[in-house]
Amino acid sequence: MNNENKTYELITKMYNEMQEEFIKLNNEIKNMKNDLNDFREETHYNFNKLESKLDDVEANNANRHITLDSKIEKINKNMSTVEEVTAKNWIDIIELKK
Repeated sequence: MNNENKTYELITKMYNEMQEEFIKLNNEIKNMKNDLNDFREETHYNFNKLESKLDDVEANNANRHITLDSKIEKINKNMSTVEEVTAKNWIDIIELKK
């Protein structure tokens, strides 16, 4: 076998090995892309789930706010009534002392 044939065989062998490595790299890249897509889908799903829970919390907070606002309004009315009755009592006390 002469040097040209040896060189040709060596180059052919190197080419074949490079092709095999290229195929392996392509497969790894495809796997990484699939993993990334799976991760994106899972993240998107979890984000939507979290967003839904946040909407529920906001709705509950709004209901609590309305309930508390109503209770505070009732307390304010009751305090006004107490103030009016107290003022009337003071007037009655003053009248009684005369």
